[in-house]
Parts: sequence; C-alpha cells; structure tokens
Amino acid sequence: MWDVGTGYPSQGTESILQVAQQIKTREDRQFIYVEPCIRCQVKYKKETHAGYLPETVFQGFEL
Repeated sequence: MWDVGTGYPSQGTESILQVAQQIKTREDRQFIYVEPCIRCQVKYKKETHAGYLPETVFQGFEL
C-alpha cells in the first residue's frame, strides 16, 4: 500500500469512498479495506532498493 503524492482530483474522493463502501471487507479508525479489484495508474521517477515508489503521481483508474 502506498500514498499517491499528487494528481488525484479532490472531487474524486467522494466517488471512490462510495465505491469502497460497496466492496469493503473491513474498516477501522484509519482505513477502509477493500477487495483488490480496483486498479490505478501512477507515474513515478524510480523504485528504491527497498521497493518503494517515491514521488508518485496519480494518473487515473483502469477500468
């Protein structure tokens, strides 16, 4: 799980939360856990040796 630094439209937050409520498996105080059926594209400069993707930019959802 990673955070996407930029590029995610603020008006899209409510839409993705509505979808997440329909496919959630559980929820706690910080996260909504969902079935892994939504994919998105991100752009990043390089992968670190530890496998992290720094400076990610959200590009869009894959349908």
